[in-house]
Amino acid sequence: MALPTFTLGVPLSLLAPTSEKRRKLTDKQETFLAELAHTMDVDSAMLSADYAPNSKREVIKSLKTEIIDIANGYLAMNAPKAVKQVTDVLDGTAQDLQDHYSSRYKAGLEVLDRVGIGKQSQVNIQAEVLTGIVLLPSKGAAEASVVVDVNAPIEG
Repeated sequence: MALPTFTLGVPLSLLAPTSEKRRKLTDKQETFLAELAHTMDVDSAMLSADYAPNSKREVIKSLKTEIIDIANGYLAMNAPKAVKQVTDVLDGTAQDLQDHYSSRYKAGLEVLDRVGIGKQSQVNIQAEVLTGIVLLPSKGAAEASVVVDVNAPIEG
């Protein structure tokens, strides 16, 4: 089944998997992914592809890479909108100035974070590895242990 040329007003190539090696998919899987890219609704995509409702977990597990690629494309497509929302608040031109920490603003920042434009966290871990060597006697030496008579007189 051929994928639609445009979805949500954007070429599907922006939402299509980005990996150079694209694996062979069944017609059902292609239909599911095309519908998912069009609606961004997993349940609707499952219905369009004639998957059983109770197979959702297996479908998502088998198409995880492709679903993530579509989601990343969708986030990238909406990144400019998020940038505009954030800059409108900074410039004082946002419609809801009194509540500039609104959920829409926070959502915009989250989208920017997820596409790699917002804040980035970097964790540096330094560790000093100390290696010790423990010498143990061989098994035979353990059996031939030294016997000390504690009642023997002390010489010297």
